[in-house]
Amino acid sequence: MSSFTYRAPQTVEETLSILQEQGVKARVAAGCTNILPDIESKKITECLLVDISSLDELKGIQVIDNKITIGALTTIDQLIHSEVIEENAFVLWQACRQFADPLVRNRATLCGNMAKPSPAADGVVPLLALEATVTVGSLTTGRRDLPIEEFLVGPGKSALKPDELILSVSFQGNNPLGSFTKFGLRKAMAISLINIAVVLEIKDGTIAKARIALGSVAPTAVRARKTEAFLCGREITPEVLAQAAELVQTEINPIGDIRASREYRLLLAGVLLRRTIEAAIAPGSELAQREFSDDNDRAESLQPAQAVQEDLEDEGESIPSKVEIESVRPIDPGVSHLNEVAIRVKVNGIEIRASVLPEESLLEFLRDKVRSFDVKCGCKKGDCGTCTVVFAGKTVKSCLVLAAQAHKQEIWTLKGMENDQLMHDLQESFAKHGAVQCGFCTPGMLVTAKSFLEQERYPSREQIKAALAGNLCRCTGYKKIVDAVSAVAGTSV
Repeated sequence: MSSFTYRAPQTVEETLSILQEQGVKARVAAGCTNILPDIESKKITECLLVDISSLDELKGIQVIDNKITIGALTTIDQLIHSEVIEENAFVLWQACRQFADPLVRNRATLCGNMAKPSPAADGVVPLLALEATVTVGSLTTGRRDLPIEEFLVGPGKSALKPDELILSVSFQGNNPLGSFTKFGLRKAMAISLINIAVVLEIKDGTIAKARIALGSVAPTAVRARKTEAFLCGREITPEVLAQAAELVQTEINPIGDIRASREYRLLLAGVLLRRTIEAAIAPGSELAQREFSDDNDRAESLQPAQAVQEDLEDEGESIPSKVEIESVRPIDPGVSHLNEVAIRVKVNGIEIRASVLPEESLLEFLRDKVRSFDVKCGCKKGDCGTCTVVFAGKTVKSCLVLAAQAHKQEIWTLKGMENDQLMHDLQESFAKHGAVQCGFCTPGMLVTAKSFLEQERYPSREQIKAALAGNLCRCTGYKKIVDAVSAVAGTSV
């Protein structure tokens, strides 16, 4: 019998009731980009998984009296495509564009990034610079608002109590002069050696207010208050920036680890502070470079997922074909399977009914039960992208989705796209350009490329590179893969 159980509450009140009843035994699950890797690595070996991914009341962005409130289930991808965030919190918008990779951004939430905050959390640092407030709820204590500095307690620790749920994060709007810089060992899926967020208010050519936050330099993300005070009332000159770069190094206490030494991080903090301030006061040049950005700026439509959900909820509508899947595990009459979760899902157009374990990933379900071996199993922790599928209208890494979350959703794998003309063109182009060597990464690459080209028919090479950033290849060096996608897109190679 699995040591995990699963609940999918339908309201916030029901969720809070479960958390009050279960306390530390419960783990909230939404995007699952952290919790499933923790289950895979045995950091979590038993718990009640409380799936809140369907709580619409925690989704979306609201603006009331210049106060911007982001619901706890708003994804990073949705923030990237929000004009409100881009225009009023440019520093956060930039951070979201550098967060993980496009596939992870389709699942990860900003509030999930805060719940167990890493010292390097890319979503937390800009919120510090925006002086954000975290709103949490509990049936015992009601709602409470915490300044984000009070919310951050230590590495992976927050002020969130076992019976509390993050409801939203909010901050004042009109923060156009801001910039975020992330320095990592690669452009995607890299833990920051240092990340820094700067928000400035300029009056009459001098700095009226400065807010500076840094990550990966202390047990939690921190504000550089001495440096902020030094900058206030001064014009931005090379001399002032040089002094600020020296001062900020006295306010941080980075460690040395496998990614960088303490000394390197100290030096890097000063260099990046200067560059980030320069970028903040020249937003025009930053905005002009968006078309050459490393990120895919196109939002994928949510309509297919909504249509499928409505279709599955309509019991009277005929389904082309159905498959009942029995458990692939031997059934032991002496073992209870009562904690399994019944799901109904469409895979490549075929409705499937099955029972899954609470902790089972969508990857495991597709390979072990649906027998979709075109979905490759690589790292099982969201790094490699070999398991990429289209889930609810979004390209995702299936190892980062709970199988139970697939209930009433639609999934497309490479095999289900075999009669699609665009996929056929991509496959031929991959063969022609030598983009396939061992072939293990190829299904994920193709699924990602097809979904991207459906949204961006004539992308630049930089956009293609950014779109494929969540799919790793050990063989080709990526050039041939980008060449193959570029050829299909009509872009010069």
